Amino acid sequence: MLKELKENRLVVGGQEIPLDDGFLPQPEDWNDQIALAFADDDGLELTEASWEVIHLMREMFFAQGEAPHNKVLMNRYAELKGLERTEAIKTFYRLFPLGPIAQAARIAGLPKPRRCCT
Repeated sequence: MLKELKENRLVVGGQEIPLDDGFLPQPEDWNDQIALAFADDDGLELTEASWEVIHLMREMFFAQGEAPHNKVLMNRYAELKGLERTEAIKTFYRLFPLGPIAQAARIAGLPKPRRCCT
């Protein structure tokens, strides 16, 4: 995959996509290649569990119109996976060590969450 990541744009497969502070401002522009480019930039290898979180975040975003709040996301993930909330939190930090909400939102192609990344 050819990609170029600059401060205000991402080029993947010849397609140039504008960024807002490193985040994708239009979630509709997102695809798996963009997720892989962001993950590569962060030094992450996306696993099946990572993709589950990414798709859950996107589902919740489109249902609510904004990135899900940390507590709501952790509770929903714990419920779906049959985990205690503390285990869900540990899983998120393991999957997205630079910040479970901000890093996961960025890779999921969501706008910068309002309650993080100040």
